Amino acid sequence: MRDFLIGILALAVAGAMGCAPGPWIRTDYAESYDFSKLVTYRWAKPKPEAPAETMPGPKVSRMVREAVDRELQAKGYRLVPEGEAADFLVACALSVEQKLDVRTIRTTYGYGRAWRHAGVRVAYEPETIVQAYYEEGTLLLDVVDARSQEAVWRGTAQSRVDRIAVDEKVRARVQDAVARILEKFPPR
Repeated sequence: MRDFLIGILALAVAGAMGCAPGPWIRTDYAESYDFSKLVTYRWAKPKPEAPAETMPGPKVSRMVREAVDRELQAKGYRLVPEGEAADFLVACALSVEQKLDVRTIRTTYGYGRAWRHAGVRVAYEPETIVQAYYEEGTLLLDVVDARSQEAVWRGTAQSRVDRIAVDEKVRARVQDAVARILEKFPPR
């Protein structure tokens, strides 16, 4: 019975850990930079990537690129073709890391008759440690001044990765993360 209860608690904790409210968003920028002069952009040439096992597939990368284009164009920025001058470049990096979440659970509390003693006793069982492996994805967007080649703004989203999600669910999560990152661009 005790093992059954521990199993149920472990499943409940693992399920609760997988229900994160959304990506964790951070942004940073060069405070002295004049973002009001930015009108046109293009994608930066990709740099050598991290090891292949940490990268999501090309389908997710394409989803991110489409979402970024949609958000920036909705803000009035114009994408220019390769070879044309742009005010800023957009660089993107995606990675996936395996993480370990460790939780301690007190499995039982109880009251009952004390054995061989009159009165009530309080029973405590040892704590149970529950471990859950999960994958955490990071999406990093950089805005780089095209003339100076200096990064002037960075937005990051981190969230748990659901490898078995269908394309539409992944697309919705990517769109949400990109929208929440670019909600803070340009800084005010």
